[in-house]
Amino acid sequence: MDKVLEITSNDHIIMIDKLCKRILGHPEILGRIIKGFIKEAKDVSLEEIIELIKEKKDQEGNYYFQQLNNVIDIPHHGKVEFDYFCYINLSQVDGTMKRI
Repeated sequence: MDKVLEITSNDHIIMIDKLCKRILGHPEILGRIIKGFIKEAKDVSLEEIIELIKEKKDQEGNYYFQQLNNVIDIPHHGKVEFDYFCYINLSQVDGTMKRI
């Protein structure tokens, strides 16, 4: 019975982790996090950030926002697994784009 409880508990933790990642990955939630914590996003409106996250492409067909593989092999350190790994290209006041 203890083993059943342990498996059930682990499955429950995994389910909660997956749901949290889905919530954090939602464009409106992630947009607010980016707007609130990324200094390069201070001059970009929340609405524009949300649109960038919703897979808007530039003129060459490249995404402004991309969710990346969350497992990366770092030389001399081994594999690192991130909970959520992505980048976003944000326009800056000087007319340049900054990848965060």
